[in-house]
Amino acid sequence: MLKVDASFRPALSIVASPTKRRAILELAVEAENKGISGLACPSLGGTMGLCVSLAHVTSRINYWTSIQPIYYSHPVEMANTASHINEMSDGRFRLGLGVSHGPVTDRLGVETGKPLADTAAYVAAMRANERFGGQLPPIYLATLRNKMLQLSTEISEGAIWANASLSHMSKQLSEVPNAVRDDFFLANMIPTVIDDDVEAARAVNRRTLIGYVSLPNYRNYWRAAGYVEEMDAIEAAIEAQKTNVLPVIIITEMKHDWNHWKTMGFEIDDVVDTDTGEIVDQTGFFIYRDRSSLNSIEDIAAFMIDLLTEQKKDNLPYDLLFIWDSVGSIPCDMSINQGKNNPMWNAGAIATQFGNFINQQIVMSRKESSKYTNTLFIVNKVGVAPALTPMSQPRMTNKGGDTFYYDVSLCLTFGNVTNAGTSKINAVKDKKKVEFALRTKIACDKNHINGITTMGTIISTVHGFIKDDPNAVKKYKDAHVKEWADILGQGNYSVQEDTSEWDEKVATPDLFETED
Repeated sequence: MLKVDASFRPALSIVASPTKRRAILELAVEAENKGISGLACPSLGGTMGLCVSLAHVTSRINYWTSIQPIYYSHPVEMANTASHINEMSDGRFRLGLGVSHGPVTDRLGVETGKPLADTAAYVAAMRANERFGGQLPPIYLATLRNKMLQLSTEISEGAIWANASLSHMSKQLSEVPNAVRDDFFLANMIPTVIDDDVEAARAVNRRTLIGYVSLPNYRNYWRAAGYVEEMDAIEAAIEAQKTNVLPVIIITEMKHDWNHWKTMGFEIDDVVDTDTGEIVDQTGFFIYRDRSSLNSIEDIAAFMIDLLTEQKKDNLPYDLLFIWDSVGSIPCDMSINQGKNNPMWNAGAIATQFGNFINQQIVMSRKESSKYTNTLFIVNKVGVAPALTPMSQPRMTNKGGDTFYYDVSLCLTFGNVTNAGTSKINAVKDKKKVEFALRTKIACDKNHINGITTMGTIISTVHGFIKDDPNAVKKYKDAHVKEWADILGQGNYSVQEDTSEWDEKVATPDLFETED
């Protein structure tokens, strides 16, 4: 582990942004006065011009390009400019070179070749020009992969990484020859935001890192560094983004398990505390909120309205898929303030907040004329209400009232009215028995999509729903051999149904009765 004393000041990256160049030079002077160890100048906004100016406004601090793309300038022109800056800065300048990134060069119409061979030829041409153009500064190479690092030790005086994995970087550095270790320059650019507003700082950093993960060579590097699952998730998110659908997950029942989402195929990255190894957050192409920030029906409504408003302004240019689990698990503001979870108050809040605005917004967005198409998928708990007459069946009622039921286009109900309507399907091997799946009754009670309402059974597994037939079960077993082998051990196992919770005698009635 790198240990530094309290006086250490890392290098600072500065960009010659248009209209802000004078301010950047003032910042450079301040950095020099505060003892910053160096200045790195990315290839944005006229890097070489910035480096010329730094030679005149600073007097002590070292600085370098990180990096200047080789395909943008002829090696003779680059050599002449670099030697000029080197002379004017009294030897404080360093030239960082690299090949840039495929998507960037493609966008600019720049013809590229083989990175290793082109870099070696470029540096050789610069050194050949040295007797005509003047003494070159030390040259650093942009480095991610091992072969480029090896080349840098052969033809340059240093190597520069950006967003390198420290664990992987240490393995790479072990390959640096002993002969150059003492004088070889090493740097790793890590995007850092300093701000009292932590969330605002994270937002800035997030935008920066999104730019890097969008580049295939960086994803390939991080994959080689051991972050295979993370890069799989990023690439899945990129593909999801192409579909233009942004999931918005709202969990209020607080029985949420990210591992289950992953099992279902949802692409999620775990954020791990580097000190404790604890998973502290999850990231991906989605928005997630739970009871830690949304504690009432009104909070959820305000949150959804904010997103729909930003979408309307084109600040959130995606179709939104709202997933809320579950409606009946959260009270309204009045219930919270009065210390009494009153179902009528909750139902009134849902009717006011959703029935009068949000539900209509969702429905209207699904018209062909709408720029965005939004979907609200909700899970609701149900209860059993007494039969309306002595001879009729008990009725199923929705927690939070019927506002959502009257507005939804598709309503699916799982189970029976007076019993669970489920049966366990167990996986059995030797004397070991574990729950394999769950068969449940399912009814399509309302369908404004194609008009078909029906009922039947379906099998629920940890990986999602499958058809209730032997062929579907066999296909599922074959597709998940490894997972079940980890639980039951290698070899065949049987599936057996436990019907103790199933009651075929109970008829499934009309679940909702029309109110006058």
